[in-house]
Amino acid sequence: MRIVELSNHPAAMRSAQQERYAQAEQSRQVAYDQELAAHEASLQEAIRASQDARADGHWLTWLRRRWTVRTLQRRKPHAPPPPSWDSDEEAILAAGIQGERTVLEQLGRVFDDAWVDLCGYKNRCGEIDQLLLGPTGLFGIEIKHRNGVVYCDGDDWWLEKYDRYGNRVEQGPITDRRGRSPSVQLTEPAHELEAFLARRDQPVRITPIVVLTHPRSQLGSADNLTVHVTADPGYLTALVRQAPHQFDAARCAQIERLIRKDHAFHDRGRRRR
Repeated sequence: MRIVELSNHPAAMRSAQQERYAQAEQSRQVAYDQELAAHEASLQEAIRASQDARADGHWLTWLRRRWTVRTLQRRKPHAPPPPSWDSDEEAILAAGIQGERTVLEQLGRVFDDAWVDLCGYKNRCGEIDQLLLGPTGLFGIEIKHRNGVVYCDGDDWWLEKYDRYGNRVEQGPITDRRGRSPSVQLTEPAHELEAFLARRDQPVRITPIVVLTHPRSQLGSADNLTVHVTADPGYLTALVRQAPHQFDAARCAQIERLIRKDHAFHDRGRRRR
């Protein structure tokens, strides 16, 4: 299976987070160095003034300036704590990277070079983690690396997490920053891509699949589904392999070319903004 990286959103976000942290740390160090230099200059000036007063025999002035010296010595600036690191965001981004790598490895063991996995496709409606294209069709894959039991009812998704004694310790919706569940995250850009391909005389139905990749992910009740969802790698590969044959090599190449073109168009627009 060929792998084409159109973009790498989790890695880019992680890199941006690390860059922000490095810049904050650099600014903190510069500010501290400046404060320390100003303090040292004031201290040295006070020491010189004290020495001058003593040399001139101005004892009262010398005592006052000695007190100033000691006060400055006690008030030497302390290095501020390092900037806070959003460990929760870091963990989420690292998990996203790991989840995508896991799926690529699983697919790569099964599919040959008649298949291509286009990673990080974007359009105006969002991003699709992976687009798997080959003889049996085009499959849009959304990857969630979440530790817990995932429940679905239509486009409402939520997570429950339990400790080893069976006590529920976490519960909440699964949404992105725009409040979209995984199914909506996937189907909105998928429908937009389908419309684009249809306008270019390549009508294609994208099969949407949400894959839960965490080793402790489980799928709870799943009702009124609008996408396929699985925590079983075997289900994903079986679904792809058992689909009816649709495309020859020439059709796959044409669809791949159009996907690349559409991604590049939207990616340029993002960079201009």
